Formats: sequence, structure tokens, C-alpha cells
Amino acid sequence: MPLAPLTAVIITKNEASNITRCLHSLQTVAEEVLVIDSGSTDDTVAIARALGARVITTEWKGYAQTKNFGNNLASNDWILSIDADEVISPELANEILNLKLTEGKAYRFNRLNNFFGQWIKYSGWFPDWKIRIFDRRNAYWVGEYVHEKLKFSEPVRIQKMEGLLYHYSYQSHEDHWSRIELYSSLSAAELFAKQIKPNWLKQKGGPIFRFFKTFILQKGFLDGKAGLTISKRGARTVMLKYEKLNKLYEKYKNRND
Repeated sequence: MPLAPLTAVIITKNEASNITRCLHSLQTVAEEVLVIDSGSTDDTVAIARALGARVITTEWKGYAQTKNFGNNLASNDWILSIDADEVISPELANEILNLKLTEGKAYRFNRLNNFFGQWIKYSGWFPDWKIRIFDRRNAYWVGEYVHEKLKFSEPVRIQKMEGLLYHYSYQSHEDHWSRIELYSSLSAAELFAKQIKPNWLKQKGGPIFRFFKTFILQKGFLDGKAGLTISKRGARTVMLKYEKLNKLYEKYKNRND
């Protein structure tokens, strides 16, 4: 175990296809594994309990607040935040085992994303640094929509870890498309809540620029067919976001006419 005890916190809903791989990777590095489940209808909860995790069920509170809920229930102050579709690599596990957790610091992992069997090295997906070990007494998640962020009540120094965090991001193309629908809806809702209105340039140029940025500037072409798919679907996500934002404003206008 690390030189200070860690609680790994995972939020889940219907992660039976992922959770075993994730929990196995945590066995040597986390003194406690805490799974916060929000209504799974598959075997997620049973698998997690069988593998020694402490499982708490709760209603879905949003990404940030569900993670905060879990952090508050942890037995240890030092948290390892991980998603059910992520895996601690052996190299990263070894680093964590020898890590001297230090007050005033947090620890960042470099995440490598797997896209239907291919590890993506470009396309804006790598490097993908995420703060994943922190002291809950000085940290909390914020964000009501899709991009929750970790905030600190006092300044901290961020230490980068060398080992990789593996991310098995999508189960199928259908899963990817459903995630695109979800994230574009949440992004549109976030813009609407901030009273940001769509303009012609963003609606027409946004998808084009996203494709150009991902495929050319971020070298998605070096990821081959996968990079092209990621670039095209990224552009589609931007287009859907603004279409849905327009619909929210139309609905608001009709309600107030």
C-alpha cells in the first residue's frame, strides 16, 4: 500500500462489463474501494461486492456531486478518483505503491484512451492529464453539466506520474453515438444556463474547425481510420450542440410569447 492509505472512489451505473477490470487493478494500491452506484440494473453492484468493494447506492446527483458524495463517505482522507472504465497500469500501480503522499500536493495521471481496440496517440486524446489522487480536505468537484472539474480550497502543487491510466472508453459504436447525444445535450444546456446564444459563425464554422483541429492540428490523421472517425464525430458533436441550443432558445421564446 502507499505510505498513506488511499480510498478509491468509483461512481457507477450499469458498468458490469468494465468494473471487474477496474477493481482488479486497484487491489494492491487502495486500502478501501468505494463504489457509489446510481441505479444499476445489471450486475455492477454484485460484482463490486464480490470483489471486496464497499457499495453505497444513491440517486444520481450529477457527476460532480455524486463524486463529492462518495469522497465524503470514504474512510481515508486521500482519494484515488477513478472511473469504472479505467485501469491502473502495472507501472502506475508501482509508482502509487511507493508514493509518499504529501500535504499540499495532488497527483496527476496521463490517460491513454482505447477506441475499439486501438490506443489513440493523437486526435487531441493524448496526452490526457487528469488529477486523480488528492486530499479531500482540500478538494471538491464542481460542475453541473458534462465537464466536472476538481477545485482546491488552498493552492496545491501538482505532481505528474509516469505510469499510464488506461481508459476503455466505449463498448460499441452505438455506445459512442449515445454518448455524443448525451454530451451534446448537456453542453447545450450548460450554454443555455449561461445565457450564451448561438451565432451563425459558431453554428456553421464550429463543426468545420473542430474537424480541422482534431484531424490536422492535433494530428488525428496519424491515428488512421480511428482518427478520421474521432474527427468526424467530434464535428458532429459540435453541430448537435448548437442545434440543441437553438431548440432550447426556441422553446424558451415560445413559452414566453
